[in-house]
Amino acid sequence: MRGRIRAAFRAVSAEVVRAAFRACQSKLRLCLQRESRHFERLEFQDRLDDDFNFISKKAYSPKVLRTLYKDNIPQCSLIVEGISYPIIQTVDNHLRCLLCQKEISDDKYSHLNSINHAMSAINLGMKKRLKTYHDTWLDEDEHFQMQQIYFEKDRDYYCKICDLDVKTGELTEHIKSTLHTTSLQKFLINERSLDKLNIFHDIEILPQIDRNKMNVESLQGSQLDGYYNSDSDSDESSDDGSKQYSKSIISEYYPDFDKHNCVVDNVRYPIFRTTVIGTVCMICKRNPKIELINEHLTKDKHKLKMIDETRRN
Repeated sequence: MRGRIRAAFRAVSAEVVRAAFRACQSKLRLCLQRESRHFERLEFQDRLDDDFNFISKKAYSPKVLRTLYKDNIPQCSLIVEGISYPIIQTVDNHLRCLLCQKEISDDKYSHLNSINHAMSAINLGMKKRLKTYHDTWLDEDEHFQMQQIYFEKDRDYYCKICDLDVKTGELTEHIKSTLHTTSLQKFLINERSLDKLNIFHDIEILPQIDRNKMNVESLQGSQLDGYYNSDSDSDESSDDGSKQYSKSIISEYYPDFDKHNCVVDNVRYPIFRTTVIGTVCMICKRNPKIELINEHLTKDKHKLKMIDETRRN
């Protein structure tokens, strides 16, 4: 009796094993078929990209690549949604990582191999911001693309020349505006940066542009000759011979100059500037508009930046 039971059990077990094996075979065939179809789609997409590469892929002009993105190596770019975007921007001799949004003070490879950079490279938000930044400039012509060195990307675009936050949809309008063009022409003639408070103001103290003669299309220094004339009340000198703003500029942009200023190289410079968005602090730069100046002056962040500015100069 026991022998018959064992034989029946073995027969049932063998049938179960065979059924399980057949089921595994069926699933394996299904997986292989799906994988085969997946690779066929990938191969087709690759051929499609090659055939229509002139439509599906944007590129910077040779001048922009030669000037701003000199490092044509894999480490200096990041692939986002199938498109390679440069991440190391060169302006003069200064390097900036567009992904991490920071200046590179040491060797660029040390930064590229750092943990912080590696974390940025897998951060979806930072990758999306990098893509948005480049796509904005790639949609326009070469002249527009070259303007990107004057802007930083956060939620909006920050114009370092005009000290203003500009929304993406208003970027083209701002670049073509009289405010930006005027500020940029002054900047190019001086060939200075906006890193120091006194340098920023020295740029502005230049004689004002005659807007009737201003050529908006061209920003080349050689074509700017003769665009400047002096206001009747500009370039007034103090008793010690130092440069000063005209009364009209002080009244319009720096009404609090007498009360709030910073002394650099024995020259007084305004701290608070009146802009289209409200009053901004020239020391704190990226701060939003200031509602109460006296309240802003008491903040620790402002005090520390004032001390740093004084020491640096």
